[in-house]
Amino acid sequence: MTQATQYLAPGSDRTGHLRTAIAAAIVGLSLATTQAAQAQSVLGVPFVGRNHLSISVTELSHDGISVERDAVFGGVYGRRLNADAAIVEVSVLGRAAARANSGADDGIVDAGLTVAATHRVGAINGLSITGAAGLGAMVWGQDAPGAASDRGRVIASAPLTAGMSYDIRLGRATLAPFFAVTSAYSRERDYLDGDRMGGDSGWRVGNSVGVSLRFQEAVLSVREINRERGLPTRSRVAFSAGMSW
Repeated sequence: MTQATQYLAPGSDRTGHLRTAIAAAIVGLSLATTQAAQAQSVLGVPFVGRNHLSISVTELSHDGISVERDAVFGGVYGRRLNADAAIVEVSVLGRAAARANSGADDGIVDAGLTVAATHRVGAINGLSITGAAGLGAMVWGQDAPGAASDRGRVIASAPLTAGMSYDIRLGRATLAPFFAVTSAYSRERDYLDGDRMGGDSGWRVGNSVGVSLRFQEAVLSVREINRERGLPTRSRVAFSAGMSW
């Protein structure tokens, strides 16, 4: 097994190594390039033009209950809706990620849709503030061969987010650290052999912190997401790399 595979294998001690490696790659690329700053239209999803398309890797609990984590792979697509010269930039973002485990119905699905509005603060060059609202769902299914029963877990959420980012020029690159606070209403449901066994619902205030990098049409982003309701871990890491045009 290669070192990269070990980082992504269930149960491996990859969290600290993965975060350190991603942060070092972003900082290293930014220091090695040069370009004028451009607007970061949405927190963690840099826009150069009207479209954004990237692949993503995120950490999620292996079964929605245990602290064991899996790497879930997917993609993000965003579209800026209004004109280039608009005071407030409105964007729609869709994301989807999945991981198959040992059986056809054994795996993880994570998907969501977000509408975000970003305003660049004229009095402070480089500062952007963003408000966003959306819907999301995480689904776990366990139907492993030889298991005595099938288990499932669903977390549906409606998050409201407010945050800010700040563009830093590093030659031809734009580095943008960002911070956001999210208040989300979530409904959790647990299933055993297709029958609902219990659940919970309520509000939780969490936060995310990270940094994005833009160089020409290439975009990178890494963030740590904290205090999500219904998850057994207090934080997780998400990374994306792609293009905007």
